[in-house]
Amino acid sequence: MINTNTVLSSIAFSQTIDWNIKQFFNSTSIKSSFELKRIGKALTRRKDQMVVEDDKKYKRITIKTNCGGVFVRDEVLGKDIKTKNQYYVKAGQLAVSKIDARNGAFGIVPPEADGAIITGNFWVYDVNPEIININYLVLLLSSNTLTRIWLDCSNGSGNRLYLQEDKFLSYKIPMPNISIQNKMINKYHKLISEASNIEETASKILTDIEIYIMDKLNLHYIESYDNSTSLRIVSYKNLNDKWEWNALSDSIERSMKDCIYPVKKLGQAVSFVNRSWKPKKTLSDRFMYIEIGGVNAIENSAVANEVLVSDAPSRATQFVKKGDLIIGTTRPYLKRFALISEFQEGYVCSSGFQVIESSQKYDLRFIIEVLKLNPVVKQFESFMTGALYPAINFEQLRQVRIPIPPIEMQRNMADYICQKKTESYKLQIKANDLKTSAKKEVEEVIFCE
Repeated sequence: MINTNTVLSSIAFSQTIDWNIKQFFNSTSIKSSFELKRIGKALTRRKDQMVVEDDKKYKRITIKTNCGGVFVRDEVLGKDIKTKNQYYVKAGQLAVSKIDARNGAFGIVPPEADGAIITGNFWVYDVNPEIININYLVLLLSSNTLTRIWLDCSNGSGNRLYLQEDKFLSYKIPMPNISIQNKMINKYHKLISEASNIEETASKILTDIEIYIMDKLNLHYIESYDNSTSLRIVSYKNLNDKWEWNALSDSIERSMKDCIYPVKKLGQAVSFVNRSWKPKKTLSDRFMYIEIGGVNAIENSAVANEVLVSDAPSRATQFVKKGDLIIGTTRPYLKRFALISEFQEGYVCSSGFQVIESSQKYDLRFIIEVLKLNPVVKQFESFMTGALYPAINFEQLRQVRIPIPPIEMQRNMADYICQKKTESYKLQIKANDLKTSAKKEVEEVIFCE
């Protein structure tokens, strides 16, 4: 690291862009074997103005932070767009958010976003392919070494920092010969492509788990459909207590009817518990709290935070034991489940969870996977009530029906699923390591690391 405090530097007033001290610690400290050149040498700002017309449809883009890239956000009629004076973008341009550039909001406009429109809060640039490869530029600007460029080139107070274009275009970055850039990017993309293939394999393993369970239990998928497009004749016995016919319930019946094992209501198949926890009765001044957002849906695990009893949330109402299964009952955590580990014995969880205790009569690892199946998820959705915060109450949750094969089969299926998930997890780690390695190799060449 360069100690910038050991050397006194002077600069002519005419060379200052503004009175921002950060400008003295920018690209001059970058170490590279390649020549440093102004970003503006390779970029040309485009302002293809247009006026939004009410009766036409327009695509709009979004630029994700943390170098997440550019995507089509939506496609709407002009009458629903308030800002009428906007700009066109073209595929292959560099798009930057002047507000969130410091948070990594920049990227390449994809082909599907060609002709989309943007407001003045977004900038787009044509990139001269004879000087710089746009993929090289984006990779460079998202590197650990140059992520500070966005903050260095932004001004404002508090959280209202805006990218200053003059400073951004004046910033100097390593620009080797275009042929060298192309070679680096080709090698990088080859590794990234390999990582993507591994990720697809890992993802397919997880997808195949549901297919495996559905086939084993002989269940059928419920497709989405519009319930209002045709007139139907419904038998009196199929009306519910609100004098309504629920087509989704009818589809659930069809999905479950061929199941080769008993189909039971969740309240009859497992044991729900509610171990009341009262802050005033606890002997400690702190406790570990699993809040409703603390569930990892992929790993079926939960994280907890240490909380002072005096600051106990009103929803902290019950404690859990090793082996318990907690089920989120409010959206967006409605279909999230977690098994309590031995290290979480005695933790307190939110009343937004329902708790099922472990038992020799059923395998909760299997129960979790069944609760994620399409015909069961559709039941959750059919029971949801509430416009702002949709939820399923305890009695409704107990009515959800699931297949219950013999306990030995539950264990065998759960073991197989755990094995496949471990395979998927290892492949995902391999893919992540490969992507990290690909980026590191490029940065080592560029920055002499």
